[in-house]
Amino acid sequence: MNYHKLNRNKKTKGFTLLVAMIVTALILAIGFSIGNIILKELALSASGKRSQIAFYAADSISECALYWDKKDAQGNAVSDSPFATSTPSNPFIQCGTGVGITASANPGNIANFQKVFDNLIATSTFAASFTDPQDSSSVSCGEVTISKNVNKTVVEARGYNVGYSETLGGCDISNPKTVERGIRIDY
Repeated sequence: MNYHKLNRNKKTKGFTLLVAMIVTALILAIGFSIGNIILKELALSASGKRSQIAFYAADSISECALYWDKKDAQGNAVSDSPFATSTPSNPFIQCGTGVGITASANPGNIANFQKVFDNLIATSTFAASFTDPQDSSSVSCGEVTISKNVNKTVVEARGYNVGYSETLGGCDISNPKTVERGIRIDY
């Protein structure tokens, strides 16, 4: 029996286990790093989607206000809009026909519609909730303020990636993941 050969095998027996543990630790560290990057990318993607929903809500409600400032229910040009500095003859507003808007009818019945007259300046506000026709779980809300005097109209719209709250009388922005986007139009 060769004593020298047995002694050498005893010295190298634990080496394989040590290498296996180091390789496993490296693979786990790389896996955790990739997992962390994926989670951050998913959070960023979700944030982008919430931002897009909020922007489209602001755009939708501002376009609704612009339409009704210039047109009536039949699409004809109007001389007095529902947002006029005097009491309009036809205060009818309807946004998003058939696209899931919860607020329609005349301004008195629109969610949180208010009109304030101050020295020939009329300020009208209303809010509306929109749903995606293909995805009823995708709800957004918009709030708009229309300030009008004899020379200028300002439409300020805010869109949110959350729905309308009847109890709050506006968009429910209590969720910490609420995103707000705004549009201002002067003409």
